[in-house]
Amino acid sequence: MLHEINVSTGILPSRVPWGEPRSPGEVLADPTMSTGSKRALLASWASDRYAVPNRPDLRRPETGKILVLSDILEALQALDEVTDLQQIAPLRSARPSSEGTCAAGM
Repeated sequence: MLHEINVSTGILPSRVPWGEPRSPGEVLADPTMSTGSKRALLASWASDRYAVPNRPDLRRPETGKILVLSDILEALQALDEVTDLQQIAPLRSARPSSEGTCAAGM
């Protein structure tokens, strides 16, 4: 499924193609969205564009649902942690195993 970013604004629409409003937790759990799409949507929600007047801790995307900024930022951090682990895992599997070798002089 494609989640296209608005070229003029660089922002992913708040409504995904199937039209359901999303929470940060639902975005993280969505198996149909790529990590990049999840990050783009969450970053869009976190932007000042959606800040609630006089409430910098809240965001109101085009869906109209009020979201807590700290929840959005935590979801972005969770994505970063998953991405970091995915990048580390191939490095770990590429290392030669030390099993079956012994150090000289022991």
